[in-house]
Amino acid sequence: MAENQVWTSIDLTAGPSADGQLGPRLEINSRYEPDGAPSRIELRPGVTYALRPGVELAGGYYWGHTNQSGPDRNEHRLWQQASYDIARGGGFEVSGRTRMEQRYRESFDDTGARIRQRVTVSYKVPGTPFTLSAGPEVYFELFKTDWGAETGLSEVRTKARIDWAVSETLELSLGYLNQFQNEQDGPDESDRHILIGLSKAF
Repeated sequence: MAENQVWTSIDLTAGPSADGQLGPRLEINSRYEPDGAPSRIELRPGVTYALRPGVELAGGYYWGHTNQSGPDRNEHRLWQQASYDIARGGGFEVSGRTRMEQRYRESFDDTGARIRQRVTVSYKVPGTPFTLSAGPEVYFELFKTDWGAETGLSEVRTKARIDWAVSETLELSLGYLNQFQNEQDGPDESDRHILIGLSKAF
């Protein structure tokens, strides 16, 4: 049985123009049911610091609201991350992102913490405006909490995508996302998503 949702994401960034500079960023995510009713909204403001070529540090705050049966859920996080190039050769590039999150949910006492590790392999098809990319992001919970987090692997998101550079400032993307959730007290879940994206530089 398919459970359909529409996920939207808007990323607003003013990246550092040179190493040693800061740049603001804001990520807005929302999810909607097929009838148009909102089910979740997320705000993630922060700043990015260019440490050196190929390495950026970032950090900020996260707020998420989820509509659900019973009381709605509000979650607050602090997050820190490093994005970095790993290797390149033969037209391929391998990059990584390591994110640390400290998570607090309203109406509970415990603060959780988790690590999110992403690795992406990309390949720009020679002579074309297309770039292929794929890779997983692994979620690992560090603490057990009174709101349901269990220590260990909690989720793996694996993404495959093709990006089309329409112009120097406009990029379209189409992809697939598999979301595996490791349930501690029940059967594991695996959700599948179609991704459609638009990026515009100003």
